[in-house]
Amino acid sequence: MAGGINKPRKPKSKRTPVRLRHKIEKASAAKQRKAKKEAKKNPQWKSKLKKDPGIPNLFPYKEKILQEIEEARRKKLEEQQRRREMAKAAKTGTTTGDNEDMDEDDDVEEDGAFNDSDMMDEDDDDDDAGDSSNPMAALLAYAKLGLK
Repeated sequence: MAGGINKPRKPKSKRTPVRLRHKIEKASAAKQRKAKKEAKKNPQWKSKLKKDPGIPNLFPYKEKILQEIEEARRKKLEEQQRRREMAKAAKTGTTTGDNEDMDEDDDVEEDGAFNDSDMMDEDDDDDDAGDSSNPMAALLAYAKLGLK
């Protein structure tokens, strides 16, 4: 019977005595209690950043400060949107008319001649609204015109 086929055996039961189950539950609860107690003593959980108390209602220029904060938030969102658009355009291979991050060496052509049409584009960002190749850039330019 050394070369014979082994019979499949019954799987071992996963039942445990109640006494053992209660012992495990008690040990687990005790460990959790101890961990909670240690976490309360640990000063590491406290946040290093202090919470911003905000602007008092009696402050005389509260509206002006709130408007400045909202304006800064809006500009940050516009900048993020512009970066996303530029990244998307770079990924697809198209260029947007809103390239303000150009280096000075980009204004020089391969033969060394200075390209003054690039300078005109940098000075005149208002004419991007007519760019039909990228409708999102046109929309952004139109929004910029409306906000000024």
